[in-house]
Amino acid sequence: MDIYWIDKERKRCGPATVPDMISKVRTGELSAETLGWHAGAVGWVPLRDLPALTDFLTERAPKHITYDPNDPMPELDDRDTPPTMDMRPAEAPTEADMPQGVERLYLPSPGVRLMARLVDMSLYTVLVYFVLYVQHAPFNLAYLPSNPLFWLGMLVLEPLLLCTCGTTPGKALFRLRVRMMGARMQDGQLARLSFGRAFARTLLVFVLGLGMMLSILPIFTMLFSRWQMRRQGVTVWDVRTGAVQDCKPPVPSAGMRTVMAVIIMFCCLQCTSFLMQPWTPAMLDAITEQNPDLGAKLRSLLPEEPPSPEK
Repeated sequence: MDIYWIDKERKRCGPATVPDMISKVRTGELSAETLGWHAGAVGWVPLRDLPALTDFLTERAPKHITYDPNDPMPELDDRDTPPTMDMRPAEAPTEADMPQGVERLYLPSPGVRLMARLVDMSLYTVLVYFVLYVQHAPFNLAYLPSNPLFWLGMLVLEPLLLCTCGTTPGKALFRLRVRMMGARMQDGQLARLSFGRAFARTLLVFVLGLGMMLSILPIFTMLFSRWQMRRQGVTVWDVRTGAVQDCKPPVPSAGMRTVMAVIIMFCCLQCTSFLMQPWTPAMLDAITEQNPDLGAKLRSLLPEEPPSPEK
């Protein structure tokens, strides 16, 4: 979503993305009281009142109005076009127009972010079952992906990868990276998250995005997150932790990488099935104890064992 704003010289600036605007306010470059507009807004209103930003700009944002707020702004002639009276041209800025040291953000689509997340979860599942397989661990219900305890290790591994590499295997497949909004290194690029911020982000993803993997709750949380990304371009866990997830330029085509992601997830599923084979009798016993009919149906699907030779 493109957002425009009025600078102290009463000139229109923009467009900019939602993460860019949040970063500008948090770093003090703009105020939450700066007048802004995006498609669908009723007119030039303070940034904190824009539908795309109102959930993220709090009362703690700096306030410094550099022009008279009582001075009327030109009214909009079209709800999808910002006013052009005494304003700069509406063309999007080119790379040459970007201020020196400012990096343009290329935000991935919700589908790309979901595929990257599924690849990470598939690889983590194989890793857990490989460790349990090597250790000859006995079957336990806590080792099933439907149990929230199964994913506790991911709450540590993912933050470690984000703070050291800035990405994860699934995100790297789609050239995605997670960085801090507003914090820049000496080369002008956005800095990586600290472990604390990365852990908080991963925890919010697990609770608000994956619904703690409880029954059908993840379906609703994922749908809500997708709706929020379509509406605002970012998720709650990105903004609350001061993070932004973007594509590393040049932005790749997602088609071939999606096929690769599907192949990886299929291979992970096959590996998981093989690593869980030693648990098959114990799992069937546990299922039969809770649901005898289901246990009997599952046993009928397994190949019959040959009879033992008579002595």
